[in-house]
Amino acid sequence: MPTSTRSSRTLPCARSYPGSRRPYRAHVITGAGGVSRRTGANVVIGAATAGTRGRRRDAEGESMIFITAKFRVLPQYADEWPRITEEFTQATRAEPGCLWFDWSRSVADPAEYVLVEAFRDGDAGAAHVGSDHFKQAQRTLPPHLAETPRIVNAVIDQDDWSELGEMAVPGRG
Repeated sequence: MPTSTRSSRTLPCARSYPGSRRPYRAHVITGAGGVSRRTGANVVIGAATAGTRGRRRDAEGESMIFITAKFRVLPQYADEWPRITEEFTQATRAEPGCLWFDWSRSVADPAEYVLVEAFRDGDAGAAHVGSDHFKQAQRTLPPHLAETPRIVNAVIDQDDWSELGEMAVPGRG
């Protein structure tokens, strides 16, 4: 199984995280990923910047913005979180550049939800953050949260899910 290594290069970007003075930083990560379902090639995680504009092409195809965020919800709202986020979720899924926007609830902590989302490129990500429904969510969701959500945000060199080769299921794809 390949190991991940971080390059010594950290690339600052002109943009900052929303609500923060901390700039985006791009770390080129090699040796991580899987096998592309579309091309059969090894997939490597690329630079982690949400500020990337336009769609990059590389030898293996397209890149996408991949985001995972953890939301710790106040206990009294934990069971209601899917309803609380429903309008925002549906509006985001309807965006032309949204590839997926999926919530999961932690088995270990019922007050924690994990959001896995992907956008086709930096322009789609910027359109999402600039949308009316995103601005509305910035006003309506925080009162239900126990803390500021945590995020992992990366541009990866693939445009869909790939199979986890280490857990291949023979004969069932």
